[in-house]
Amino acid sequence: MKTGRLPESILCNMAGKGRHPAGKIKELPDGFGIGKDCAALQAEDEDTFVITHDLMQTIPENYMGKMAAYTAADHIAAEGGIPVGITMTALFPPDTKKHQIERVIRQIHGTCASLSMVIIEGHTEVTEAVNQPLLSVHGVGKILPQNQRPGKAKPGQELIVTGAIGLAGTGMIADLKKEELSRRFPSMFLREAEACSERLSIEKEAEILNRSDTFRMALGELGIYGALWETAEKSGTGLEVEIEKIPIKQHTIEICEYFDLNPYQLMSTGAMLIASDQGQELVRELQTNGIQAAVIGRTSDSREKLIYRQGKAANLEITRNDEFYKIK
Repeated sequence: MKTGRLPESILCNMAGKGRHPAGKIKELPDGFGIGKDCAALQAEDEDTFVITHDLMQTIPENYMGKMAAYTAADHIAAEGGIPVGITMTALFPPDTKKHQIERVIRQIHGTCASLSMVIIEGHTEVTEAVNQPLLSVHGVGKILPQNQRPGKAKPGQELIVTGAIGLAGTGMIADLKKEELSRRFPSMFLREAEACSERLSIEKEAEILNRSDTFRMALGELGIYGALWETAEKSGTGLEVEIEKIPIKQHTIEICEYFDLNPYQLMSTGAMLIASDQGQELVRELQTNGIQAAVIGRTSDSREKLIYRQGKAANLEITRNDEFYKIK
């Protein structure tokens, strides 16, 4: 496409009809949406607004919009908030085709709608300043007065993982490398692997945790190892984790083995890490509500970050790159 900012009329056509979910969002007065330069947030008494930011620059375009919306919503939910919408800047290189831009715009809009979020405002441009698609997203949500925000993890708490790790990375790899993987794995296995990234929301477990005094973090890039490291560093605690207790699907294990990837450093959007004084009780409550959850270890009053494999301890090293980006 020609370089320059895309007109609002074209963007609206790309997003399709019904660009806003049914019902009026009272925090957003009239005058928001695709193509708008600015939008107002109308706060109610005692409500707190939360804002998060993520940059999608090496995610395949057929997943970029979806991952941006889920990541924003999950970060807000983990903070005790209710997602309201996103603001976005999408930049595309000049060799991008119109249908490629439309795919990203429709995907981010559709995912937002499924999460009861809206595109509050945005800027979409074709420019020579980038050589690959880049999507910058700010998520906006509100924290109700009765919701408890997550504090820091404290020594002696149990560590819990909800869902399973590596689902986002597994689903994208299974799709991107479908032809190659089909020579190794049966078609049913690959369909199930692709489905791993279909829905990556932590909204349901976040609603339960909003009533409890827990630390929680939405997993994403850098996987469970990245989340464990960040939790310990932010909270000033150590940790002891049994790797065999970390929930992981067989599809993730086998695909990671095939490509020689570390599944514990693989993109894990859709899972959550929790630190709680009542870990086992919380797991039972989550499972009663249909949410997979498992205690994987505990925090400690030392600064050591230990991962146990078959009873043998090793130090957790800082994770700098997600394993997904090794896939070419």
